[in-house]
Amino acid sequence: MCALLPRADIDALLGSENPRQAFATIEERLSDVLPAERPPLREQVIEALDAAFKSGKLFTNDWLRAICEASRVYLRLNDETQARLFEPSCEERLCALLMDAFEPSAPSERGALVSSVICDLSDISLLCALFRRVEHAATAEGAEGSAADSYFGLSSKELRSELLGRVMNLASSRRLWTQASPSAVLWFWFTHGQEQEVYIFIKQSMRDASSLAPLLELALERSDAVEGGHEVVAVRRWSKIIDFNTLEKCALDLLLSGASKVDKTRARRFLDAFADGKSDLFK
Repeated sequence: MCALLPRADIDALLGSENPRQAFATIEERLSDVLPAERPPLREQVIEALDAAFKSGKLFTNDWLRAICEASRVYLRLNDETQARLFEPSCEERLCALLMDAFEPSAPSERGALVSSVICDLSDISLLCALFRRVEHAATAEGAEGSAADSYFGLSSKELRSELLGRVMNLASSRRLWTQASPSAVLWFWFTHGQEQEVYIFIKQSMRDASSLAPLLELALERSDAVEGGHEVVAVRRWSKIIDFNTLEKCALDLLLSGASKVDKTRARRFLDAFADGKSDLFK
């Protein structure tokens, strides 16, 4: 553990009555740490907070709001280092953390907590991922219909509809691409009866330079098929929402005529991963 942020200090900070300030202090301390050292330290923060909630720490709307706001940094961990990939992913760890924190509460209390923050959050990536995780868990347990909607009590459908409304607003203003995890938002949107709308939105986004950049990174995933791992595009899964024929052409155009070295590097990164992804289809 880095001397600038030992586990005892993390525990003390997370014991604060001001969750937002606790995360701000942690990030301030991490600003003095080399970028490559930050991901494992942030993993320690998640582990410490999860342990605190499992030990009976009260989960309040202040904590839910603070975790969702702080998640912007945690969901973007892979932007800081290509060398480290959490298993499970940071998104999965954060969702598990929230579900552990929600566990002692009645469904109606969980719904009230989410309702108290859903309109105020600037980034809804984690909430979108959480709703999908809850629904997947319910399906895995054989729950159907109202049983799958019971996690947040009687307000489950209303909350899901409200979150979908926020997604639609982000899409209409093109601010969806500024979210910490556009993929979490898009898959939430896709799995709630909006398959065609998502496909069209992504195809339209290919025509805009500002959205093409995050779009080229959207489907990149780490593969452990070879030693050291490498990036691939899971073509079979992502083709549900991405027109890869058009995106490949956009990437080739960017590679040949991109205005900057960054643009060309991004295009090459996608094309290499896409080529590996396509070859995996035939293995």
